[in-house]
Amino acid sequence: MVEVAGIFIYHKDDVLLFKRSNKVRYNGSWSAPGGHIEHNESAADAAKRETFEETMIMISGPIKMIGKFDDGKGKKRYALFAKELDSKVEPVIDDEHSDWGWFNKDNLPSPLAPFIIHGIGEIYAR
Repeated sequence: MVEVAGIFIYHKDDVLLFKRSNKVRYNGSWSAPGGHIEHNESAADAAKRETFEETMIMISGPIKMIGKFDDGKGKKRYALFAKELDSKVEPVIDDEHSDWGWFNKDNLPSPLAPFIIHGIGEIYAR
């Protein structure tokens, strides 16, 4: 059962990534904003809400499902969506992140959260 959802944000060949703080899972890794799905909330709505709460970026319109990822124990726990923006934005990050940046898809920071690698492959496999 999917419990967590997030959105991979990109603009052309650049991706917006967030470095996870030591207060959260995958700390020190570069990832997408996301969090727990609330009762009676869809994964897509949770992804949009969490993205706004963590970055102050309001995502509107449809978002593309990238995939569902497991927690390392075979349980599909995380739903990743993607949204291409018309232009680059500057987020205002919360305490779940210690840094952020726009990175070219061919020059990404390290380490990346495992599902982000897959998400980048899905988006740029055109």
